[in-house]
Amino acid sequence: MTYMNRSSALRCALICSVALLLLPLTAMAHTSIAGAGDFVTGLLNPLTTPGHILILIGLGLLAGQHPPVQLKYTIGTFVSVLTISLLLTTTSYVVAVSSTVIFCLALVVGILVALELQLFLIICCVLFATAGALIGLDSVVEAGAVQSPFTTLAGTWVSATFLLVDIPIYTCNANKKWMKIGIRVTGSWIAAIAMLVLAFHFRK
Repeated sequence: MTYMNRSSALRCALICSVALLLLPLTAMAHTSIAGAGDFVTGLLNPLTTPGHILILIGLGLLAGQHPPVQLKYTIGTFVSVLTISLLLTTTSYVVAVSSTVIFCLALVVGILVALELQLFLIICCVLFATAGALIGLDSVVEAGAVQSPFTTLAGTWVSATFLLVDIPIYTCNANKKWMKIGIRVTGSWIAAIAMLVLAFHFRK
């Protein structure tokens, strides 16, 4: 890939990122998508919720920057907490999650990726557990929006887990210097997007 092609790809990614900022900052619950089944609706939820996708991409990059031995602990922690959180959304014990908190986590994760810091395993596990809890609790299925809430939540679980497992595979194989720089730049974009959204939110 030539420099010009890479530059065009980066500009396209930046435009898509800015487009995310135009979406509302309100908490995103599951709503039905025309023409999509319950499972597909769940699959698309993490991909169409700005705060969720920023965190998932950031955590995937962060996991890939650390030794492979840590992946099973961090990703295992995320999947476990995500599963519990999604199940809690079907009970009366669910806690409303502020979008501000979600974007604050995205900001932290983006900064960590940009700085390429080697973190202690316990710190990584805390980050992944927090992300799993926030994304899970913020994926409440609206009453009457779908026929089978558990099917929709299963779709969300598959989508979020796939992203968090798939991204580190490519990040771990980024051995060239320009690839590592690209990952750090992506982290800085995540942090910048989160910071802009938070700035607009607090300005209101």
